Amino acid sequence: LNSLDGFTGTVASTADVAAVDSYYTLVHEIADVSTAETVYVPVPVSGTVVRLDTCLQAAITTADATVTLVQDDDSAMASVTVAQSGSAAGDVDTDSSITNAAVTAGDYLKLATDGGSTGSAKLLATITVQTDTV
Repeated sequence: LNSLDGFTGTVASTADVAAVDSYYTLVHEIADVSTAETVYVPVPVSGTVVRLDTCLQAAITTADATVTLVQDDDSAMASVTVAQSGSAAGDVDTDSSITNAAVTAGDYLKLATDGGSTGSAKLLATITVQTDTV
């Protein structure tokens, strides 16, 4: 790192700069959580998936819907249950106990709903990937 002419302080070297955490969010929509569907999500960065958040866009009925996140080789990563009891637009569900969490840029993930509920409702899902950068 360079200093300006006349600067009398201490300049840190690049060896003094530690890696910082960067977070990338991948947002995808499931058109109808009450219909079994799989969405393929491209992964633009290498890192570790640290959480899956979903947000319901309308109420669902009859039964809960289960949303799963898996690797491209079908290794389980995360799962959230979208409860139908008392459901409403804006309900958020989260899974931060991710397994098989490592991802590589250029891979893809599969986000799927089991279609267990009734009542047409969009579901937005946010997948958060943590990566170290300098």
